[in-house]
Amino acid sequence: MNLRGALGIALLAASLSASVASAQMLMVNRFIRQCNDVDHSTPPQDAIYACTQLIRYNLAIGHALAVLYNSRALHHIDLHQDEEALSDFTRAIFYSPRYAQAYINRALLQMVHRRFPDAVADYGQVISIIPNNQIGYSARCWARALWGQELDLARADCETALRLSPHRLGALEGVGLINLREARYADAYAAYDEAVAANAGNARVRYGRGIAARRLGRAADASADFAAATEIDPQVPQTFAGYGITP
Repeated sequence: MNLRGALGIALLAASLSASVASAQMLMVNRFIRQCNDVDHSTPPQDAIYACTQLIRYNLAIGHALAVLYNSRALHHIDLHQDEEALSDFTRAIFYSPRYAQAYINRALLQMVHRRFPDAVADYGQVISIIPNNQIGYSARCWARALWGQELDLARADCETALRLSPHRLGALEGVGLINLREARYADAYAAYDEAVAANAGNARVRYGRGIAARRLGRAADASADFAAATEIDPQVPQTFAGYGITP
């Protein structure tokens, strides 16, 4: 349900007089447009204000209210107000406990702050809500791969994601990183090679394949991949250093 539809249903149930409802609707519609901000034309601070006003009107309940909090959280992220965003994602989940997107958004924010166990827990909720979708499995695999813990569980998640969606780039990248961490360099090369075939323009998978190639003694292949990866993204060596992996 989109934001406009959710609030429209709530407004139909509001006991307002005809004259008040008409004036209210004009203002509410403006706030809905600004809070939803589909075309990204509303400054984040104005969008936050619009979402807040809609919340204060008490016209939305349940999932509709959760959508408002989720939207406001995204605008907080635009302003680098991460703790406010985290609080709003949590409120969204409180009002709609099976709101998969809110769990995904909160997990992504936890990942930014390297709170990997919290992200793993949120992705577990996503899997319980949409068990036949690869998104939760692939994301939980990646969270554990970055964390460097529970790698057997991470591998199982990526394998499940690949069964549900073969050649999925995120899952292949996760398998590649897990194999690098476990010094399974031939397997890492194979996973990254498949990922490169899926998206040759991804710097991380090119660089990961290069590291695997170097570990296998294939210096020329490694150099070619490092050059290609850094041309795409000059910061990719720093990205891998953040994983604790260097050539």
